[in-house]
Amino acid sequence: QRVTNLEDFLDHKILLFKERKYTVGEIIEFFANKAGGAHFSPDVREDFAQLLSFGLFGQPILVTALKQIAEVSAMRGLRLGRFLLA
Repeated sequence: QRVTNLEDFLDHKILLFKERKYTVGEIIEFFANKAGGAHFSPDVREDFAQLLSFGLFGQPILVTALKQIAEVSAMRGLRLGRFLLA
């Protein structure tokens, strides 16, 4: 664990697939613009389609990465809220 700002967090590489590293921001952008309910797109890059097609325990690896991002973001938000309320 380390202290970081939002820009560095979004640029942090968290996933390696076929010799390509994916950043937090790329994963969030994919779900927001291609796989989201409001912004669904039938045109998905092949690498992201592959990342959605396999995983562990029935959970696609890309979904697992997004859940980890959400968990970190939620913990940071709660910590910030406690700080602001103190």
